[in-house]
Amino acid sequence: MLIPTLQSGDVVAPPMREAAQVRTSLAEANRLLVMAEEMAHVGHWQFDQISGLGYFSDEARRMFGFAEDLKITREPVLMAYHPEDRARVLGLLADHVAAGTRFEYPARIVQPSGEVRELLVRGRCDRDPAGTSVVTFGTVLDVTEIRRTEQRLQETSTLLTNTLNTMDQGLLMVDADGIVQVCNARAIELLELPAAMMQSKPSFSTVVRYQQEQDDFRKSDLSFQHWVASGGLESRPQTYERERPNGTVLEIRTVPLLDGSAVRTFTDITERKQNERRIAHMARHDALTDLPNRTLFHECLNQRLDDMQRHGGGCAVLCLDLDRFKAVNDTLGHLAGDVLLREVAGRLKQTVQGGDVVARLGGDEFAVLISEVDRVGAMSDLAARLVAAVRVPTLIGAQSVEVGVSVGIALAPEHGADGETVFRRADLALYQAKADGRGTFKVFEFGFEERAAERLSLESDLRHAISSETLALHYQPQARSDTGEIVGFEVLARWTHPTRGPIAPATFIGLAEETGLVMPLGELVLRAACREAAGWVRPLKIAVNLSPRQFSETDLPERILAILTETGLSPARLELEVTETVIINDLSRALAILCRLKAMGIRISMDDFGTGYSSLATLQAFPFDKIKIDRSFVSSMDANPQSKAIVRAVLGLGHSLKMGVVAEGVETAAQLRFLSKAGCDEVQGYFIGRPQPVEAFADLTHAIDKI
Repeated sequence: MLIPTLQSGDVVAPPMREAAQVRTSLAEANRLLVMAEEMAHVGHWQFDQISGLGYFSDEARRMFGFAEDLKITREPVLMAYHPEDRARVLGLLADHVAAGTRFEYPARIVQPSGEVRELLVRGRCDRDPAGTSVVTFGTVLDVTEIRRTEQRLQETSTLLTNTLNTMDQGLLMVDADGIVQVCNARAIELLELPAAMMQSKPSFSTVVRYQQEQDDFRKSDLSFQHWVASGGLESRPQTYERERPNGTVLEIRTVPLLDGSAVRTFTDITERKQNERRIAHMARHDALTDLPNRTLFHECLNQRLDDMQRHGGGCAVLCLDLDRFKAVNDTLGHLAGDVLLREVAGRLKQTVQGGDVVARLGGDEFAVLISEVDRVGAMSDLAARLVAAVRVPTLIGAQSVEVGVSVGIALAPEHGADGETVFRRADLALYQAKADGRGTFKVFEFGFEERAAERLSLESDLRHAISSETLALHYQPQARSDTGEIVGFEVLARWTHPTRGPIAPATFIGLAEETGLVMPLGELVLRAACREAAGWVRPLKIAVNLSPRQFSETDLPERILAILTETGLSPARLELEVTETVIINDLSRALAILCRLKAMGIRISMDDFGTGYSSLATLQAFPFDKIKIDRSFVSSMDANPQSKAIVRAVLGLGHSLKMGVVAEGVETAAQLRFLSKAGCDEVQGYFIGRPQPVEAFADLTHAIDKI
């Protein structure tokens, strides 16, 4: 419908002016209505149900996709609806027109372009007073974007819910009013909360009370109790751990937000805590026996000493060291040694009381902490039981193995008030027990420290004597038993201390063995002896002892060859004496080294034959050039017929194996005659010649002589 406009110069009568103003106002209102509908995506419409003609505003036409000149009737309007919605819309309209009521329904419109829009149609039906005409009018709202936004929000909410429910962490979100707005499935699982209760959005205090009823807070940590007492929420972030009654350990973190709400997360750290406990256990326990290790033992000792300072009482430390364990480890292998160590650990634990501590310090060293001690005698009784328990043979496979144990005992506070002192003095007592023959025990005495200090001083002096080459060499002649001809010398080390005087060989050589000084000592003796012998006119041989410790060096043959090359001594003039211990300690290593030495032309003899428990097996394992009969058999021949029988047997064995036999410790003419008649190849002893400096044998090294 067009509204006429006024032209310039027209004369308007008063009634006409009023009509023009009305039309102008209506046009302006219409324009504003069109703008408002366009901005709000709202159109209006009306239908005369009798004539079937309708009116759609511009925005309504746009929504339905109608052209401006399209005549609005029921047909185009009905066809604009989505095919799936037409029947429903037609039925709804028919019902409401018949009843003359208000209506509202959503429906989809398919525009000419094919785009589907979702509309919300609202309307009402009015009749004229005669009831002959029905006019339906209303509005149409394009809710497509709203529905799309709602769908996106729903999808986002679903995604967020799925994300929250698949989180490995439990999550609670509490608003400023203390209401739990979000609780994911993991939180329900970890806290064992009723799902129905959480779906009802309870207050946070309700959740706290429920946990109080379910969990035994007496077993909870203080942080959790404080958190409950404060109402459950803090003004600053906090993190703590709590172990639930079912064993689950939770790391609980609360983060307050600026608007007064808070986020609370629950992380299951049970496995992490178990791993931490396992690592902590491994750091403080022996991996083989699962006994406390040295670190934990000293912690327990120091803790007990602290308790004693506050409450009194006494305790004891026992240091234990297995005897003959290395031989078992070397002969039967490390796996067998491990079995033995675990067996010993079990016996030690069974022997002491449940509250006492048994620890493995390393290798074959153990320690025991007795928490309560009433008398020294009780510790002596316990040590005796420990020695007896360890001594019982252990069956490893088909092999019965027996080891012993030496025990040192120190008491607190009698022998010290601090852990380091008590332990050190127990170790000193152990050293004394081992020095007294092993397989026994000693209670600490204050004189042990003086001996230890003296031993340390002697070790320092021996180290200096070796480095300064101030030790002396003595030579003991070896002769043929039948002719008395001197064929060589056994080289022996001697040490005269600048202030102590002569030190017994058993003392300083034993000290060298224990401290590792036997390595440089052995090399010093060998080099000096080879250098000396290389200058003799007569090509007499020299015999030098090798320590078992020297066989730990795989390059021993190369070291000896270097010395021979350096000094110019022929390998044929060098004889190396070894004991059975060398072979027993590590059979494969020892045999490999001995074979390399023999391949160089060096002669090998077995020293102290007859004193070991596997002599025959040792002879079978390696073809020695000589065997030396131990002096204990030779010295007792005059008084003990059995000793003569043993000497004859060894001579027969040596000859049958095509090995030379040397008898040590010959001190009388009768012993020499017996050995010569029995066919002994060589002899040495005081009757032949005492060990002396080489200058005493100048006539032997430069001229032919006989006894």
